[in-house]
Amino acid sequence: MRNPSGGLPSLASLSHGRLRDRHHAVAAVAIQLRVNAAGWTRRRVREPLGAAIYNREVMGSPAVAEEWVHTLFNKISRAYNAHDAAATADCYAEDLLFTVNGERGPRDRDAFVEALREQWLGFPDIACSESSRLIRGNRVVMEFTLDGHNAGPFLDRPPTGKRWCVTLSWICEVADGRVREVHAYVDNEPLRRAVDRAALTPSASPSQLPPASRSCRLHLLLL
Repeated sequence: MRNPSGGLPSLASLSHGRLRDRHHAVAAVAIQLRVNAAGWTRRRVREPLGAAIYNREVMGSPAVAEEWVHTLFNKISRAYNAHDAAATADCYAEDLLFTVNGERGPRDRDAFVEALREQWLGFPDIACSESSRLIRGNRVVMEFTLDGHNAGPFLDRPPTGKRWCVTLSWICEVADGRVREVHAYVDNEPLRRAVDRAALTPSASPSQLPPASRSCRLHLLLL
């Protein structure tokens, strides 16, 4: 859009057009055009992008929304592989709903992050590698593999040194710039083998485990 003199419009004139307030101006700076080697143009969204801008700007354009969601899930993968609890927490809503194979998992974001801390402690070399990701609006379906060795204490059990390698599917919902729901589907058997469930007493149950372990229901559902 050009002004009557043929030059680019001033910031003041833009404020009376489509970019009417500060949020629009911030979004205009955050969203850049770049051209890849093939000559195609696409949008790149810088991190972080706040919930207000996400709702007002990003969701108004499907192409930009998809790019933004990719940015969010790329951040989730990087934070997991870096075992960065703070960066991980920043990607999820406080009232996160997490289910595992149809059963309720961690009660909220804090419990989910605590479960990951326990996982990182028990499997110090664990890393995720994503194989597929499908985005439709604010819904994301992804498949990824976790691979690591039980070289540390896990759920108050000594390490076995065994490998845990498993492929999971996640169905997620994004809202206000963060992941609000995760419905995970995973085969239980690999984790059972990795921590040698046969060594547990037959009468062991979630209620008998120490409080720190009971908070990590994400893993109890798999044992």
